[in-house]
Amino acid sequence: MSLLVKESLITEIHTVLVNNDARELVKEYLLIHPNIFHNECFNVIAIGKAAVSMYFGLQSLAARIDKALIIFPEGYSLDIERKLDNDWKAIANSLPVPKLIVSSHPVPDKRSLIAGKKLVQFIQSQPTPKNWLILMSGGSSALVEVLKEQHGLTEIFRLNELMLRHALPIEVMNDLRKRFSKIKNGGLLNYFPENSSLLQLMLSDVAGDDPSLVGSGLLFPKPINLKTDLLPNEVLKCLTNVQLNRKEDEASERLLCQSQCIGNSLQLCEAIAGMFKLNGHTEINIVEIDESVASYVGRIHSLIKKSVKGVYLFHGETYLDLPEDTGIGGRNLHSALLVAQIIRNYSKPIQFVTIASDGFDGNSGAAGAYVDNQTWQKLIDKGCDPVLLLTEFNSYTGLEAIDSIIDWAPGRTNVRDIGILLIE
Repeated sequence: MSLLVKESLITEIHTVLVNNDARELVKEYLLIHPNIFHNECFNVIAIGKAAVSMYFGLQSLAARIDKALIIFPEGYSLDIERKLDNDWKAIANSLPVPKLIVSSHPVPDKRSLIAGKKLVQFIQSQPTPKNWLILMSGGSSALVEVLKEQHGLTEIFRLNELMLRHALPIEVMNDLRKRFSKIKNGGLLNYFPENSSLLQLMLSDVAGDDPSLVGSGLLFPKPINLKTDLLPNEVLKCLTNVQLNRKEDEASERLLCQSQCIGNSLQLCEAIAGMFKLNGHTEINIVEIDESVASYVGRIHSLIKKSVKGVYLFHGETYLDLPEDTGIGGRNLHSALLVAQIIRNYSKPIQFVTIASDGFDGNSGAAGAYVDNQTWQKLIDKGCDPVLLLTEFNSYTGLEAIDSIIDWAPGRTNVRDIGILLIE
């Protein structure tokens, strides 16, 4: 089959994303399980990049919601979507008005501490046992925090800044964050009334869909066993007063929270694969990734060199170790520009699309990018130096200049990154 025209390809991918966003996934779960909490009323706590979208999925149970709290990052409120789509406004008006808290991401700041305090207050304002529905999505680690008394905001700000710059694996970052926190690693359980009933619906942005990793496991404790010899020296300097593997502040054993993963990157890839099948593509491969950007792009180059025709759908996370001063971009845009460099001299048509499913790639404000065989030369014709853009981690500036940026409103979902390679 011939490759899709750029505009059609991007539009069809976006349609799949909309039809499988957080709202739709919550709706689908409740269609199958309409009698959660035995048809009793419940409170709602939604935290994460997709918190607003997940809350909108509760429309069918609106009459049973007592109180609701939504904590989300700045820029993820779906205001843009609601202005464009009257359906969003109608749904919002049909639900109980939630308490909204805008917090900080990806690095925690004062708003994270305020959000953590208000989260605990919201829970403790219900002194008798209640039913609690927790809507959890990625980003929650930075959004809410209650620090142990011996630690301060400056410490965790610097730690998070360094962890992100050195692209530490999410498991390592979360284990480090847990050592500073009263509410992570199951600590939030300590604040719920005894005999409360808790159910978490989770969008997974981690490999294996482990609830103790999403949001640093606010409701799911897990033993911490860090290997400090793998940590960069800059990070180690932030941990001089922290006992990394000590068992302390155990989570409450009074309560257990059930968790259901309602969406992940594999499911989204399978939905995208369905779209390509409808367009006549038969050779479709789905590959999970958890590696450096260099390794990921090398994998793509290997497929191209083998001249294996087909559609390759990648899902997962890549890691990009950044210098202290960078341009505008992110791991997806940087990957796209590296792929453009590889395919510029190939005569066979090749397309590559990369998407941050949450709608924000790095510091770019863009969701992702589209590149093909002509992208590299287009940059040169526009007066850009693509090699310099790569060196300065400034991919957004060049890709935006040639209309290769994908700009979708953030907050619909958050299930890791998606890469789509098409080789004719």
